[in-house]
Amino acid sequence: MNRGEELRNKFAAKVAANPFDAQKAQFSDRLDRFLVAEKNASAASGSFVDRFYAEFSVEQPADIAAWFSLKLQDLFICVSGKPKWLFEPSWVFENGVPLEFLHQFSDENGTTFYVFRGYREAELAGVTGKVRFLRLMAQMRDGFVGLDGDVTG
Repeated sequence: MNRGEELRNKFAAKVAANPFDAQKAQFSDRLDRFLVAEKNASAASGSFVDRFYAEFSVEQPADIAAWFSLKLQDLFICVSGKPKWLFEPSWVFENGVPLEFLHQFSDENGTTFYVFRGYREAELAGVTGKVRFLRLMAQMRDGFVGLDGDVTG
């Protein structure tokens, strides 16, 4: 059992011991397992899970796997193949929205860098519109590093 599975099982046991909002916790667990299996991603953003769970609560689909497939088909986009994570999937979000995965590369120290792209409304030179930005995330032997700052243009 890898570390991710161990943590998911620990989380599921904790939910069973504390029934407070157990349905949401079970939903979150199923969502995470689906994302890992189908998109090689994770639902690490609380606001993403909250918004997605609110939709689920309203729609109450009979087939949750089919609902996940439909709702997530345009999210967790991989432009040039799925990321090959050094450890657990660690997708990058902006305001609860998963960014697009572009590319990954490694350095001589064994650190793997993951490049994500997103779009946000911004004003540049008095003009308001969508601005593309890039965000990096790194995984190394010692753990994860979210690199602050964006490259915009």
